[in-house]
Amino acid sequence: MGKELEIDLFLDYNKVNVLCVTEHWLKKYELNCNFKNHQVVSSFCRENAIRGGSLIIVNKDYKCKERRDIVSLSVERIIEMACVELERFIVVSVYRPPNSLYDFFENIMERVLLKLSVSNKHVFICGDFNINLLENTNATIRLRTLLKSYNLSNLFSEPTRITSTSATCIDNIFTNMLIVQESYRLFLLILDVWRSLEVKFWQKFRMFVIVKILMFITWIYLMLLILNLVPSLLLKL
Repeated sequence: MGKELEIDLFLDYNKVNVLCVTEHWLKKYELNCNFKNHQVVSSFCRENAIRGGSLIIVNKDYKCKERRDIVSLSVERIIEMACVELERFIVVSVYRPPNSLYDFFENIMERVLLKLSVSNKHVFICGDFNINLLENTNATIRLRTLLKSYNLSNLFSEPTRITSTSATCIDNIFTNMLIVQESYRLFLLILDVWRSLEVKFWQKFRMFVIVKILMFITWIYLMLLILNLVPSLLLKL
């Protein structure tokens, strides 16, 4: 991947167990990584276009498997997914490009949800949906309604991308897990801003999910952020 050492340090330093990445921009042959304690378990890479993609990295200590039946539903430039099943959880990493036809996307997403609904495990659907949940658009209403029909609620309702002229919530995590009792940190790392949030889980399971890797800043600067050497840019909610 070209940045294996930095990623390895990041994963170990933050005790990351599950890492979801969208828009990794990599080809299949570039995913042969030699992480010390982690491995790429599931991925989708574009074959006919550049950029895009989705992948999930999991701690080697965790027993898991790729859900190829879910990954195989991916359609380039419409919905690009990686999916892993752990002992108590199913995690899906989703990338929906900005110009993706919503009807097509929704149709595939419903097929994914139908497959997941037969399991009694907790589900996390994380990613970049490019649908602003802060607006009351037709796409927003339809996405909320679809996920809610499978008892999946979004964790974030605050802006996840902030510019000088806009604030949108297009990156999110949807889950059927009751957010009560045990409290753990859940990192949401996105293109323009990243926040550290306290969320509460039923199970004593430390899970860090990152839905977007910063693509337009240097990895050294990212490591400075991670190590809290630039605290003014870390927003603690």
